[in-house]
Amino acid sequence: MIGFILVVLLGSALGSWFGTAILVNFDTNITGSDAIAIANTYIMWVSVVFILMTLALTILGFWATKKFSEDRAKEVHQTIVVIGSELRENDATRKLFIEELMKNEDIIDEIKIKIDKIKQTAIEDIKDEAKKHVIGGKESIEGVSL
Repeated sequence: MIGFILVVLLGSALGSWFGTAILVNFDTNITGSDAIAIANTYIMWVSVVFILMTLALTILGFWATKKFSEDRAKEVHQTIVVIGSELRENDATRKLFIEELMKNEDIIDEIKIKIDKIKQTAIEDIKDEAKKHVIGGKESIEGVSL
């Protein structure tokens, strides 16, 4: 409330001063340079308004981009969760999903790497199990070196 009163008083004082300065110093002898000064002032203020609008739109654009990218990340995460639950529950969807995945060469390469790791782990497990059951102190069983 106090701020409002101060703004009203300050506005009244500045308005009175500005009005008095214009009325007292108003020259009725208008020349051609006055028209140019008015046009330059108009051009300057229009430019300031356009600059402020451009700045506001730029800031709004950055905010919207950030907001939409955050929303997109949430939406992608939610979609992955929904797809995962659908794949666990529906055999037809699971088969269709696997068929679509197998059309991508990068995914096939990733699957091959994963299968090779699983094979290597299985081979090492078999070798470890075979070492436990060595018969007669042999160090290899049917061509498999231990």
